[in-house]
Amino acid sequence: LSNAQDQLSELDSLHLALKNSPSDTLRMFALDGIASYYVESERDSAMYYCEASIEMAKKLNQSISLANFLLLKSYLVQKKLDFTQSYRLCNEALTILEDDSNDESAFIPKDWSIEPARLRKRYTANVFHQLGNTMVGAGNLQKAIEYFKKAVQVNEELEILNGGMTSNMNIGTSYYKLGQLDSALIYLQKAVNLANSSGWKKYLGSAFEDIGLVYIKKTELDSAKHYFDLALKANKEQNNLPSEISIRNTLADYYKQKNQVDSMYYFASTALQLGYKLNSDIPLSQSAERVAAAWERMGNADSAYAYLAISKKLGDSLSLDKSEKLLQFQNNNFEEQLRLEQEAQESEAAKNKITTTALLAGLGLLSILVFVFYRNNRQKKTANLVLEQAYSN
Repeated sequence: LSNAQDQLSELDSLHLALKNSPSDTLRMFALDGIASYYVESERDSAMYYCEASIEMAKKLNQSISLANFLLLKSYLVQKKLDFTQSYRLCNEALTILEDDSNDESAFIPKDWSIEPARLRKRYTANVFHQLGNTMVGAGNLQKAIEYFKKAVQVNEELEILNGGMTSNMNIGTSYYKLGQLDSALIYLQKAVNLANSSGWKKYLGSAFEDIGLVYIKKTELDSAKHYFDLALKANKEQNNLPSEISIRNTLADYYKQKNQVDSMYYFASTALQLGYKLNSDIPLSQSAERVAAAWERMGNADSAYAYLAISKKLGDSLSLDKSEKLLQFQNNNFEEQLRLEQEAQESEAAKNKITTTALLAGLGLLSILVFVFYRNNRQKKTANLVLEQAYSN
């Protein structure tokens, strides 16, 4: 209860700051704070406040802050499977952060105690992390790992206490999906250590869940259950709704494997209830499928069919939507690659043109020198002839 009160107090404080801040710049940070508060609980609200913070940053010419807000939007659209827009927003943010002239106009709250150049570098690490997220969504795990490792490297260079927690976690998750379980455990445990040492535990539950999934793969069910329980507790404490839905679905799978149907139904149905609260089709489809499986095991065919129909309808729509967006993303990447190749060819053609021009210029200069040398030689011969005639006379 006290944690919920603290969170309510945090949200109230942000709204109060938005209402009473003496400047648009401070209101801009309040908008971003509210967007960040909602990012894992009410994503439509998060997007609303994120868009407002972006518009305010543009109005105030706060480019470094704008880059950070664009990254938040990238995360939100990626969760809606819009990988193309997510990728573009990342690159837009990166372009801003690579321009050190933005340091001059940057407004940074005094209590942040950070220089603009260092803040740009921190946000650059966030760009690499979000590019990794986008690549995970698009199914390119190896590329995702490359981006996450870049994010970790930048954070370690900055010596940030909680730096790279989520990037290490996502590297571990990617290795788990690739079947590299030992590597997965190394990075996931590192993420847990960073969360505990820094006190920033928003995604600690996700790291615990993924460690549990690794132990499921290793058929060490008691160890898996231990981490699943830790994950559920952490996600409740952090009000991380998507992660709480995920662990409840995972626990439903766990109890299905143990053939404990009542527990399977409990976790699947509570996940479904939270899915409606989050208003996201992906967890709804996943949870409905598990509820259907539980009803089937309990011998209630009608309920099983009803929930399976819900899952299938949502799942088919999601599958089609994801396929279309993946194709769009791949086509855009292909077009981008063609554009880069064309630029390279144009650059090469320009080089060749310069080389040809230089060669022609050199030949022209040589021709002039030959002409001058020939003329001087003729003049010298004429002068010598004149002198010879003068002496002979």
